Amino acid sequence: MPPQLQESKDPSKAQVSGLTPSAQNASGRRRWQAVSAVLVAFLLLVAVDLAFGYFHPLKGVKTVGLDRGEPFNASSAVRKGFAVDASDLKQGKAVSEVVLLGSSLVVAPCLQSESAFQARPLERFNERRLTSFEQYLKGALGSSLNASNAEVRSYLLASGGEMASDAYFLEKNVLLDAPDHGQHLAIIYGIGPRDFQDNLFPRVDSSGIFQVLGRLDDLPVVFKSEPGITFDEGGSIFMGRLSSLMRYRGDLMRVLTVRTKRAIEALMPGIMFEKYNDSLALKRQKHGLFPEEAQGTPLVFPNLAIDHNDWTKTNYEYIRRYNPIDKNKSETQFAYFERFLKLAAANHLNVLVVNMPISTANRGVIPPGFYDRYLATTKDLCKQYGFDYSDLNVEPWCQDKNFVDSVHLSPAVSQAFLKALADSAAHSSLSVASVQRGRAL
Repeated sequence: MPPQLQESKDPSKAQVSGLTPSAQNASGRRRWQAVSAVLVAFLLLVAVDLAFGYFHPLKGVKTVGLDRGEPFNASSAVRKGFAVDASDLKQGKAVSEVVLLGSSLVVAPCLQSESAFQARPLERFNERRLTSFEQYLKGALGSSLNASNAEVRSYLLASGGEMASDAYFLEKNVLLDAPDHGQHLAIIYGIGPRDFQDNLFPRVDSSGIFQVLGRLDDLPVVFKSEPGITFDEGGSIFMGRLSSLMRYRGDLMRVLTVRTKRAIEALMPGIMFEKYNDSLALKRQKHGLFPEEAQGTPLVFPNLAIDHNDWTKTNYEYIRRYNPIDKNKSETQFAYFERFLKLAAANHLNVLVVNMPISTANRGVIPPGFYDRYLATTKDLCKQYGFDYSDLNVEPWCQDKNFVDSVHLSPAVSQAFLKALADSAAHSSLSVASVQRGRAL
């Protein structure tokens, strides 16, 4: 049959397509181009997201943000130290690592002692090698250290405001990455009652440590420990662990806010936004720092206390932190403390838990019964998992005269306290176990 007759007998196909073959091919190409463009855009977004999480571009931007804070910089400094240790261990050197965890109760005496020992200012967030504590440990360990022929290297992973839950995340996501899975690692964890009861601490997932270090596999524990998390909040937490751009969305908004304000002031000279001046007064003015900005890094100077409030302000602040006791929050933190110990035991890490000194005045604002419960619970858990416990919240350390603001030890006693801490570590089973395994602390 002639082709023209075949086409006339099957007109429906021509009507259905409505397009010539060349037009159909062009339409198909456009669809594939659109799909390809979407795919390329998605892959580009994924690449940017991964690069953002790996390179941390905001750490050099002078705005308030996660990468400008203590948790990120302290953990980065300790990881760099671990990398050097791993290289030396591969070369056959004997290295023993000691990491100190805890809140600012640990940060203050450690960095004040280190600054005086080195006789120079230190960057609080970035300089985390404790050469002074290394010397005190060497002196306390004596012949046992000489017998093992190991070099002690000590690092400070403590951060201001650190809770027991934060210590667990630091252990799981930083310390377990130590050389040889922590075989050469000892942990000294300084605790205080505020680490378990703090009414100014909203929730486990709100801390800077979790925001920086929390991983997807941490979420089941977080959701279980915080049953009040809503579906929307849970989705936001999940996306923050999955995507770096989501995690840093608040920081990105602050950068955009500062850039926008500066552009508006440049284009419209009559408009001024609120800024901090040299006296830290916030008001509309031409020069100064926007509230979203952060200038430099806090410094620790020899024989000067780290940044702190005065005694009265600190006392009122801790009254709010301690009162009233939130049983659910404290039980959550005690549960994380147990997780910390359980994880350490499972990975054969050496741990010494230290009850850090607080002033008699600060202890006096704790609701009746809670301090004794805190002490008994933490001691019992350490005994249950086979770890030593050293109570240094005793005379003479707890005397009010030793504190600058009722909770932080003064520079004058910091070196003496770290020597006492080194002695406590050297006489603990943590040291004995280390030496028996052929290495010092």
